[in-house]
Formats: sequence, structure tokens, C-alpha cells
Amino acid sequence: MINVSDDFKKAMREPIKELQGYIDGGNVRLTDSDDLIDFRISCESGLCKSAMRKLEVKYIGEYNFLGQHVRAGLGVKLADDSFEFVDYGSFLINEIKYSKDTGTTTISGFDNMINSMKTYQKKAIHYPITLYDYTKEVLDSCNLELAEDAFGKNLFAIPSCNIDANTSVNVAEDGTVTYTSYSDYERHTLTYPFYVRMPKGKYTFSFDKKPAYDVEICIYRSDHTEEIIPLPCYTDYVTFDIKEDAWYIDVSVWGSVGETIIDSFKLQIEHGEKRTSYEPYNQMSDFEIDKELWVNIANLTYRDILEQIASTLNSVAIINNEDKVKFPRVYLEKNNYLDDLNYDNLFKLKLEEKYGRINSLVLSRTPAEDNIYKRDEPSIEQEGLAEIKIENNEIIDKKRDDAMPLMWNLYHNYYYYPFECDTEGHGWYEIGDRITIINDNGKTFNTNIYNMTISLDGSLKENLKASAKTKTTTQYQYASTIAKRVKNTEIVVDKQGQFIQGLVQDMYEKDGIVNKNFTQIYQDITNVITNVQKSGGNNLIKNSVMFAYDTQGNPSEWEISGNGTLTIDSNNESIAIGCVSGHSFKLLDKYAKQTVQVSKDEKYVFSTNIKKATVGSCYIKIYNDIDNYIIELNNGFDYFYSEFTKKIIPSMNYLTFEFYGSADSDATFTDNMLTRGNLKSTWTQANGEIMNTQVNINVDGIVVKSSIYQGDYTVMSPLEFAGYSNVNGQLTRVFSLNKETTNVRKLKAEKEIEMCPIKIVPISSGGNQGWAFVPCEKE
Repeated sequence: MINVSDDFKKAMREPIKELQGYIDGGNVRLTDSDDLIDFRISCESGLCKSAMRKLEVKYIGEYNFLGQHVRAGLGVKLADDSFEFVDYGSFLINEIKYSKDTGTTTISGFDNMINSMKTYQKKAIHYPITLYDYTKEVLDSCNLELAEDAFGKNLFAIPSCNIDANTSVNVAEDGTVTYTSYSDYERHTLTYPFYVRMPKGKYTFSFDKKPAYDVEICIYRSDHTEEIIPLPCYTDYVTFDIKEDAWYIDVSVWGSVGETIIDSFKLQIEHGEKRTSYEPYNQMSDFEIDKELWVNIANLTYRDILEQIASTLNSVAIINNEDKVKFPRVYLEKNNYLDDLNYDNLFKLKLEEKYGRINSLVLSRTPAEDNIYKRDEPSIEQEGLAEIKIENNEIIDKKRDDAMPLMWNLYHNYYYYPFECDTEGHGWYEIGDRITIINDNGKTFNTNIYNMTISLDGSLKENLKASAKTKTTTQYQYASTIAKRVKNTEIVVDKQGQFIQGLVQDMYEKDGIVNKNFTQIYQDITNVITNVQKSGGNNLIKNSVMFAYDTQGNPSEWEISGNGTLTIDSNNESIAIGCVSGHSFKLLDKYAKQTVQVSKDEKYVFSTNIKKATVGSCYIKIYNDIDNYIIELNNGFDYFYSEFTKKIIPSMNYLTFEFYGSADSDATFTDNMLTRGNLKSTWTQANGEIMNTQVNINVDGIVVKSSIYQGDYTVMSPLEFAGYSNVNGQLTRVFSLNKETTNVRKLKAEKEIEMCPIKIVPISSGGNQGWAFVPCEKE
């Protein structure tokens, strides 16, 4: 919000006011009392975006401002007949139109954000570097400057201390806290005996709680004079001016002996006209960037980088009226706001349904949907999901776990009401300002300004707006929380190193031994490398969703019986509701049975997801000679991939699993899982298995098959390396490797066949077409 006086605000809120507008090109200054006809400043932006204001001016004459910077502003006459002006900053004029018929000229240009619209060039920076300092480096590259309070940073933050009536707390320059006891003092002093420069200007002292006792803040100046700032009890902040530089701070608390003065005493000192938060807005300012981020990303501009910085701060990048870059605090805790708009100040008002409160933050790598998240579950349960997703942010990409708690503090509970209004014309608002709108019923709506237009053409018109941000929804079953990363699935896209690495990893501990399974694929410009490690798989049911089956449709590891049908297929509809494997089998008057080796008297959990029609029935029996467990779904009830679990303690060292579906049941089974322990696990494949619709890997070898050409597959096992194909309806081995002999059913050679000392080459021209037997070339 642009800093203007209370007298200015009062005058602008009057129904009748006298205004003056101007544009100033340095050598030429035009006002609406001479050649200036009108000007208009407009800007469209949004959360996590950047804002570039456009200036449009119309005037009489042919003043040439093309390629020059002009300043625009307006003033209002105050009660004392003087004018107070607000300057909107500098704009680079890049278009000029002259109308000979009317003798007028129209010019347009943009504020200094236009400097950021150039291609990024690598700069020599010493890493690691904090985000705050990195931002200054980025701006320096495009001849921009960071505003002093750009990150909402306090000049300094005083640490929290507990103070009772008999204790004086001293914090040394190195941060050490010492306590000195007093027995009869009623004044208790918290002293910071170090020198901190506080330049002259407006400041705010604020507490995290309203103290129940009077507080005095003593500011000592470098010339040894002092100023006492009173903070009455039950007041949690005070705003004041420092007219000369100050160097020393003393805080005194007045209370009764033997009473607790302030619990969890926390004092924040902020540079600014009014307190805007209870915590310093610097959660991300010290976030470290470890290396160059952008050099291999094509067509990147500095403005793109500023928007990525803004998204880490829950902010928007703007140019303020002093031509400096600022990231305003768009959300102020405790329902604080910078200004209010009453119904009397508005000509038109439209309000929409609230966006937020944010209770889920997702840091995402797209399009791979490799996500981590943090959620406020009680809020989601009470109010529903309000998610915001930050996608492909290079600044935090490799350190998302570190950034998440910091960014969560900035986004959590953020909300605004989308709105549009025409005001009576105030002129002091900036993009990102947090304001409160009060409608004709006195109801308040806290919101932010993300779009604005102000124009002066004899009268002042002002339009403020915030559009609803597009809502996102993440499939959380595929995302990881920052608190649990033992099971890990991620795709890392390193644009600088120019490689992609995919990792699926599962770690668990049993009997003091950590087991780790992973599949890793690494791809760069020249190589694709796949690594697979297995040690102690989770699922004890082999080929549990029947990825592996022969050409007759018989699944490996399973015994199939019954007169009905078995259908094995991919299953996208199960994934849509949260299943994992993406594969299933359907039993219609058919049985599927598998026996699994287990440990007697140990705890196990079986889980499955079942789809069944209303008619028919199905079941899963789990049994041995002693135990008998059953999951049974009866006629008259339908299920859509409902999850069922059974906790099992086997009395013998084996369990037999029998699946059955009646002829009319449409019984479909997926994500079948038997795991050790007392808790259900997410579906995984069995020890030693890597299976999907194209590749089956198990302890017997590898089968690579085609989902398009049924019956065509290649086998690599200890017994053979061979290829099979469906030839005229007959499964045929078309090639095989038998020790040193390769057997091929058909062989097609494009150029020649060589078996020294001769080789066979084709003759395709002349009168004697055919084969020629010629000597091998000597090496």
C-alpha cells in the first residue's frame, strides 16, 4: 500500500474533491490544468505471479516521450487548501500515436517490471546463497533493486524469553541469555546490550500476546539522548516515529512483585507504519540455494524467476511506486488488514465464494505427478479440502522437504474472497494489498487486490478486483507426506544436469535387518540405465494380480479350476479410486488357488480390493488344516473395488488362498496382498518380482511380451533364451540359443551371409541374378 497521510485519505473519501493529475518526463511536465487530457494505469496479476502496470496517457500536442521514462501521479486538495500528491513511479514509454485531426497524442508504456522481460544469462554467484540475497542478484542482472522491506523482513527479531517478577533477563551480543534476581524491584527490565542501527522512520513494536502489565520501550540514540515509547497493558502493538537514527533498545515491564509479568514474552520490532504480522515474514529468506538453477532452461526470462520466488513466499512480485521490487505479504494473521472499504466508499460490488482457507499444500513435479504434501486434516474434515499446488519450482525442487514447513507457515489458512468493485477513487492501493470489504449489511470480507485500474479524465475512477484461483486436487495415494518418506516414489528432472531419474523405493525393518527394494531408471542424452534391487519383498502372494500368464491365459503360480471363465486385464477404473497395481483378474464360475509359505504363529495381514455386481456372490477363503478365514460377498449387494482385510495368525507353516466368483457376479479382484506384521501395507509385488503388462521378471527369469500381438514374447531364463510367436494359430519357437548353437525358424539377411573362408552375397542385377559364393575379405 502506498504511503499517504491520513489527511490525504480523508480528502479522497470526500464526495466532492479537487484533483490534479500529472505526467513528468523530466524536461516536460504535463498536468490536467494544461495539456494533459487523461491517464490510465492498469494491472492484471494473481497469486504467485508478477505484476506489470501499464500506463496510457492522452494529451494535447506532439511531445515526444518515446523511449523515455515518465512518472505519473495525482494530487488532492487538503483541508488547508494545499495539495498532497501520490506518485505512481516510473514508466518506460514504448508506443506513441499522434492524431493530426484532433491534435492529440496517445502514449503507452510499462513500469520497470519490463526490465525483467529479458532472457536469463548465467551470472557468477558464490553458492550456497540465501533466497533473499539471490533475489538481489537476479534483480541486479536486470537493473532492478529490491525494496528494503521486500520480503516483509523485520530489521531484526528479538528472541522469546520468559520473565517473572524477580528476574531481569539480559541477552548478550552473541545471543546468550543470563538471569539476575531481584527481591524488591517492581520494574523489571529486559535489556539488549548491543548496538543495532534503526534508521529514522516509522516503526512498530508488537507482542505475541497482549501483556497484562504496562511496558516501556526506551530508544537510545547515538547522541546519548533517549525516547520513551509507552505500551499500555492489554495493547499488543504500538507504532511510532524515530526521527533520528537509534542504536540501543531497552524494554521495561512494570508489574507487582511475585507475579508473572508476561508468559512466553516475544517482542517483534518492524520497520513500517503498522504491524502486519505477529511473526517476522522471513521464513523463506534464509532458504539456501546450492547451485545454478537455470542455465540449461531455454527461453527463460528473469520475470519467470521472480514468479518462482513469489510462489515460495505466497506472494506476488510487484514494482512499487519507488520503482523497486517488492513481494507483499498477501496474508496477515489474526485477521489483520491494511485498509477497509465500506459500502459508502463503493459504487459497485460483486463478491464470490471464498477461496481457501488453504489446508493442503502440494509441492509437485509435473507432468510426472511426483508430489509431496502437508495437510491440516481437522480442517479438511470440518471445512473440506482447499488445496494449493506449486508446480515445477526449480528453487525448491531438490529441497522440497526442507522448504515444505517454511512454505506451509506462509500458505496455511490463507484465503481471500474473489471480488470486483468500483470505488469512489482512493489511489493508494497496490497489487497484493490485504483489505477488508464491508457490505451494506455490515458483513466483512477479507481479500486481496490482484487486478486494478485507476484513471483520471476529469473525475477519478478506480476498479479493484481479485479473480478466483483455479482449484487443484491431488491424488494423495500417489503422494508422499514430508513426515514419511520410507516408501518413496519420485521422478527427478534435473534441467541443469540434463538427466531424468525415476526411483521406486521401499524400505522396512524386520528382526533388526533393514530390507530395501528399489527400481531406478536413469536417462540422459546418450544413455538409459535401469537398476533393480530386491531383498525381502513385502507381498507373499506371488503373481498376485496375474501379470504373468501363458498364451492360453493360465497365470503362473496359480491353480485354476472350474467350467467358467478367467479374464486377466489392465484395470484403469481401479486406479481412479485409489488402487495401486492397475491390473486385475475376473472369475465367473471359476476358482483360482495359490498356497503360500508362512511362519507359524506369526502375525500377517491380508488385503484385497473387490468389485462385484448386485447379483451373484464371491469369496476368498484362506485356510490350512487348522485355520479357516473367509471374506464372503453375498447376492443382493454390490461393491466397487471395496477394500477388505483379514488379520491372520497361522497355526501351520502354510496358507492356501482360494478365490471364487459365481457366473453372474462380475467378481473382479485386484491389489491382493499378504504381508507380515499387524498393519495393512500398500500393494507391492512379491519378493523378486517386477511385473507389468509388458515385462515379467521373477526368480525363473524374464519374459518380455506384447500387449498388442498376443502370443509373441521373448524368454530369458537359465533354461533358454528364445522367442515365441503365434504362427497360423500355433505357438511356435521362432528362435532359440542352445549353448553355442542358434536355431532360427526363418532367417532374413539384408546384405550377406559370412562363414569363412567363404561368404554368400546377392547378385540383384544382370542376367544371372542369385547368390555368389566369394572368399572372405582378409583382415
